[in-house]
Amino acid sequence: VMQIAEEAPHIYEAADRIIEAADWIVYQLCGSLKRSNCTAGYKAMWSEKAGYPSDDFFEKLNPSMKTITKDKLAGSIHSVGEKAGSLTEK
Repeated sequence: VMQIAEEAPHIYEAADRIIEAADWIVYQLCGSLKRSNCTAGYKAMWSEKAGYPSDDFFEKLNPSMKTITKDKLAGSIHSVGEKAGSLTEK
C-alpha cells in the first residue's frame, strides 16, 4: 500500500478501499467484506489486542496514509476459519 501511495498517489487517492486478494475473493463469494485477521496482521500490523497502529504511525510512513485504517482499510476483521457468510447467487 505504501508503494502505491508513493509511486502512484493518484491511484491511492482514487481508491475507495484497499482489499487484500484473499479478502476480495471472500467478498466476491459472500457479498460482504470481512477482513482476515491473519492478512491484517502480517500486511498491516493489526493485532487483536491493539488493533491497527495509530494514525500518527501511518502518517510518519507517508502523510497521505494518516487515516488509512478508517478510509482504505475499513471493514470488520474476523478470525481465520470463522464463517464469512453464505454464497451469493452470482
